Amino acid sequence: MTKTPKETLKAHPVYHEDLVALDEFVSAPPNLAEDLANSCVRMILAMTLVQDALTAAERERIAQPSGTAMVVSVPGPDWVEPIAQALTRIGRWGITFRRKGGKMAEKPDTGSDETANVLGNGLNALGVSHEPARYLPASLSATADICIDLQPPGPRVLRAVIELVTGMRCGRVPDDAARGLAFDEVAACLRRGTKPSACLRRLAAASKAKFRGDPGLDDVPTLDRLQGMAPAVEWGLALAAGVEDWRQGGRAWKDLPERCAVVSGPAGCGKSSWARSLAKTLKMPLVSTSVASWFSSGGYLDQVIRQFETVIAQAIAVAPAVLFLDEIDTIPNRASLDGRNAEYFNTLVSRVLLALDSAVSGETSSLIVIGATNYPERLDEALIRPGRLNRVIPIPPLDAHGIAGIMRQHLGDDLPGADLMPLAIVGGGATGAETASWVKGARSAALAERRPMVIADLVARVAPPETRSPAVQLAVARHEAGHAVSTSALLVGTIESVSIVGRGRFAGRTSARLRAVESSGRRSHPRTARIVCKGSSSFSPSGVTKARQKEGLSKSRCLDPSMRKRSEAA
Repeated sequence: MTKTPKETLKAHPVYHEDLVALDEFVSAPPNLAEDLANSCVRMILAMTLVQDALTAAERERIAQPSGTAMVVSVPGPDWVEPIAQALTRIGRWGITFRRKGGKMAEKPDTGSDETANVLGNGLNALGVSHEPARYLPASLSATADICIDLQPPGPRVLRAVIELVTGMRCGRVPDDAARGLAFDEVAACLRRGTKPSACLRRLAAASKAKFRGDPGLDDVPTLDRLQGMAPAVEWGLALAAGVEDWRQGGRAWKDLPERCAVVSGPAGCGKSSWARSLAKTLKMPLVSTSVASWFSSGGYLDQVIRQFETVIAQAIAVAPAVLFLDEIDTIPNRASLDGRNAEYFNTLVSRVLLALDSAVSGETSSLIVIGATNYPERLDEALIRPGRLNRVIPIPPLDAHGIAGIMRQHLGDDLPGADLMPLAIVGGGATGAETASWVKGARSAALAERRPMVIADLVARVAPPETRSPAVQLAVARHEAGHAVSTSALLVGTIESVSIVGRGRFAGRTSARLRAVESSGRRSHPRTARIVCKGSSSFSPSGVTKARQKEGLSKSRCLDPSMRKRSEAA
């Protein structure tokens, strides 16, 4: 039996038949205001958003069975449930679809027959999703009578909700008061028993923290001051020039240079620091996530996909922005999957690729997506093809100039004028993270003694006090001298440095600039090139592979005797 408007008002206390403006919604009659006071803030927020989005005629239409198909697009997966609940309170539905993505059944061809039956019998059908075309039944999306593109709450809606929650008139609300905030984050800022001004302050603080993205942005340099990452820095500076041209109206966003890539390199080489520097250079917020963290909730497929799509939605909410996907190799290469896990991961990778297509190549896309990995060979080829993440940019090992530059960057005003190159040579082979830790340790030592930092503090970190016996030191020295003598005697290179300072599992290190030979003939003319040969416990010029000859500086290291014994025992 169809309910009258009065019966509907009693059944659904926040429905007002003649509502044409939110001001009327706020200045509700006493019985309605009392009912609103007993509602949770989440429901008041959802109802206000819905009331603002619907016309009076649309509210009248869905309040009774009329064979109406309605599709609501929401900002992100976390908005689906509260908005669907609000619409359930003001409308009468024969069937509802609340689809957040992640479940195998949430596909356009699922539920189409049920939708057709419900609408054919004169009942209403509702679908709510952050991506209706991908998740809602095709028959509902194609035949929708009412399509609502629900946006995050603007000043008008926020003012209405604040007045309903606090019971006090609210002044001016900034246009970007809730920028980048998820549904529940907005609701958490609006609290009973507080003044409207307090609600606005909480919204501003939460939005600022979300917009800022990464607290490390204040401490990182811009790309033009970054040390030792030439290929990635060049790529980022080219993008920054394009973005600045876009800001000035000189080009469209779609005409920017490559704006998505994956950076690769060993742990500690500075991939995350580079991403933060990129965001700072572009003057954009940084939204960071670790792909491995998506699996922390148990690894169920729907939960993992929902985590990813929530991150995408957060980045889109503050766009233009940089989205940083660390440990992206956690998304497996489908070519290497076995039969047992293939179905699970094939679905996951397909969903990720679809979401990336939408975020990167969509008509309204304004994201720059950066991945990071220690293992570029593990990436799915479809992930790094042109149009998605495009390509892999390696971050090479630091040379002495790069290490000295990073030391100077982290030293700031400490040790002005100090020559850091000797220390950088001794510390050759270190990563950016190790170099930063040396400066941090030296500064901590000076602060503990309440004095300014001196060069000896830094020396103690780069070359810690020797604890090995004279016999071990002599053995290491002979080993490294052997590398140096053989390299010089056979005319295969020029020695740059020899060190017996131990670091990690290596007891010493020899660096040389080797000659890259165009052919193996005795009469060939050699040319000098930087060549990398690292991690070997013995050195033979004939053992230098062509692949290593293409890389750069030779770094031959002597394995610590104690580590060697354990390795041989294993």
